[in-house]
Amino acid sequence: MNAGTIDRPVWWPALFIAGTLLTLLFGEALLVTKSEWLILIRLALFAAWLVLSLAAINLTLRNRRRGRPRRAWSYAILPLAALFAMLWPSVAVHAPRVLGDRLHFAVRRADYDVRTWLLPQTGEPRLMTINWVGRSLRGTGVVYDESDEVALPRARHSAAWKARADHTELSCPYNYTVNAVLEDHFYLVDFGC
Repeated sequence: MNAGTIDRPVWWPALFIAGTLLTLLFGEALLVTKSEWLILIRLALFAAWLVLSLAAINLTLRNRRRGRPRRAWSYAILPLAALFAMLWPSVAVHAPRVLGDRLHFAVRRADYDVRTWLLPQTGEPRLMTINWVGRSLRGTGVVYDESDEVALPRARHSAAWKARADHTELSCPYNYTVNAVLEDHFYLVDFGC
């Protein structure tokens, strides 16, 4: 057997990373209203990532010692990606979450458009919140705001906007975070309560 045949890269570490990202993406998109399932999926992925990263480190070192650099680097991809996720967890967790939320919004967009059409016309810009997760410690959802003031800092909100937002999740004392600006006055938002 020649050295080129033995030093072929393996693909399962890269496939596992891609599968993990896809699982997080579609988990967010499909299970956003079932946060307990999302937590279980994330824990299972974390455990699998930990075990497989440790195995990949072992295989990386073993193949490096045997003079198989391509095979060693293909194993090293997994622990390096895990290291990236540990050093920059906001990127590793937030990006699939926002992409999944965007996908969930796209799937439900027609329903949200109907809801906005049914809002009463009062002469004021209309405002609507849709909390996907519900009344937990922190919620995630969509805000429709014709005035687009939801994206402004709190100090720049008008009195009229504050009055419209008064009995919604936007008035929570723990504030909210706009995760993404969508089209047609829609926003992806994390509610403070």
